[in-house]
Amino acid sequence: MGLKTKLAMAMATSAAGAAMIAGGSFAMFTAQASNTGNTFTAGNLNLNLSKWQTAQSTSLSFTQMAPGDQGQDSFTVSNTGNLDEYVGLSTVEQANGSAPNIFVNQTASDNAGSTDNNPLTLTVSVYSGTTTSGSALAQYTVPVGGDTGNTPAISWKLPANQTDTVVVSYNFPKAAGNDYQGASGVATFNLQAVQVKNNSTNSNNSTTPDSWS
Repeated sequence: MGLKTKLAMAMATSAAGAAMIAGGSFAMFTAQASNTGNTFTAGNLNLNLSKWQTAQSTSLSFTQMAPGDQGQDSFTVSNTGNLDEYVGLSTVEQANGSAPNIFVNQTASDNAGSTDNNPLTLTVSVYSGTTTSGSALAQYTVPVGGDTGNTPAISWKLPANQTDTVVVSYNFPKAAGNDYQGASGVATFNLQAVQVKNNSTNSNNSTTPDSWS
């Protein structure tokens, strides 16, 4: 085989290899497209109180009460946002000025030598909507002196654009004695809200977010 023949075959082999490489490089078809016009908007949570509003807390004042008095008052909580929310409620009870605290056990003996131990008690009930008929969504009796810690005492689910009613029932026992003369107090109801969607809850309570446990 002559030199010219060997060179010709080598060139042909190289060309065939280049063709294979080129064919392998462009064997896959690719394409690109853009999906435009997608809008993502975060929802919002809003918590509004019907009265005595100071940020996200509300207060009731109790004065000039006599042993045996009982009754109730109420306020509404509205979710004016577009996301369902869990609402948590806790209560702080404080003395009103320098007067004895009507929510705390009085331990001093009165003139008759007896010890009075019957403070004013509060029971909080939450009802769905603006009526107070039927079963309460959540209910508890406030411990003497109010709640402790940052965890809400009760929580419930408040759908978007819904208003629920919180009823506060009070009872000043007839057994309350002279230690409570002139006593008064202010109960402050603190509320907080967190989204329901994509939020895990306590295994023991489907309306208590883990973050509140």
